[in-house]
Amino acid sequence: MEKHYPNSFYETNLHHKLIESEITELVVCGMMTHIYIDTTVRAAKDYGYQITLISDGCATKDLEWNGVTLPATLIQNVYMASLNKKFANVILSSEIV
Repeated sequence: MEKHYPNSFYETNLHHKLIESEITELVVCGMMTHIYIDTTVRAAKDYGYQITLISDGCATKDLEWNGVTLPATLIQNVYMASLNKKFANVILSSEIV
């Protein structure tokens, strides 16, 4: 599957493939939490998937806003907090059972 947008479902056959395979639960991790993880998790929730997000399996980078550098750790924590419970069950990799 090739993708060209942050949302892994947008203009891809991912949703169709998951339906074909009868997959209803997703475990998500990856790079650029503030773009790719955020948009994909929110889209997956819109499609009705149950999502587990592995917080220490995701990463982001420092961002700049209004001349202020916001550290990656702050960005990461804000996104994990905003996705937790409403969009995904956010856990550490050590909590995987």
